[in-house]
Amino acid sequence: MTAEPQDRMIRAIAAGGEVRATILTTTALTREIQRRHQMDAVVAAATSRVASSALLLSTALKGDQSVTIEVRGAGPLTYARATADAYGGVRAYAARDTFPDAERPATIQAAFGAEGRLLVIRDLGLGEPYQGVTPLITGSVAHDLTFYYLNSEQIRTAVGMDERFTAAGTCEASGAFLVQALPPAGQTVQDELRHLALTEQLADRVEALPPLRELLADGGLDAEVLLAEFFPEGFSILEDSPIAFRCACSQERMQDGLRMLGRAEVDEAFAEEGEPLHLRCHFCNNIYPVYQKDLPWGSSEPG
Repeated sequence: MTAEPQDRMIRAIAAGGEVRATILTTTALTREIQRRHQMDAVVAAATSRVASSALLLSTALKGDQSVTIEVRGAGPLTYARATADAYGGVRAYAARDTFPDAERPATIQAAFGAEGRLLVIRDLGLGEPYQGVTPLITGSVAHDLTFYYLNSEQIRTAVGMDERFTAAGTCEASGAFLVQALPPAGQTVQDELRHLALTEQLADRVEALPPLRELLADGGLDAEVLLAEFFPEGFSILEDSPIAFRCACSQERMQDGLRMLGRAEVDEAFAEEGEPLHLRCHFCNNIYPVYQKDLPWGSSEPG
């Protein structure tokens, strides 16, 4: 029996720290998203790309901070959302693909459509989360995240994402990368010219890459090979860490959510659906049974 591939996040720098790259292997993640939500290949790939986007944006997080990506499209796949933490954990889900087989989209771009928006929500534990939003440019997610960096953060960035599925719809390999030249620390003309040269150099190297799907080895991307293409002069790996689907839901969280609704609304739900209530987590699709005795007021009659 073939072992499940181990997904990794590899971060590297080059040119004295002026350029950086993040490489993700996401094969197991894509398979887990597909399994949990019973998605076809296109919807699983689209949702996995949103999860990869959250992971690529998570590299600056610390402690309990998190980043959430939402893609809202005008195509048959209207919504996908993923949240990543500072420790390589990510969870994701999408609007149910209830469209008929005859209307099932053949590509991610067709699933999301070319209209819509990409929303980035950073919860840094400082009160109100920071939000940034850009319009969808292509619906491919990779190009849309590239545009987000340029439009919202003024950083020229190249993002690539791709997947390979079997004829039966099982993910064979999945991966993503982000590479960018960081804004110059100095303010001189020479600093700006060097930054421009690095940016153009990286753009040329990314443009010269074969299609990312062709670089997907069994299980995912070969980070060393890809980094050598970006930085032939040499690079330093800062981090090589595992990533995985990880949800924060629990029985206690579900019960807390019911408590916040208030007794009248909860009693009405029990009256309509019976006992126990079966509460489903959108992200991981786990179901939690909740009984009246588990709530603060128990099963006694309202006072």
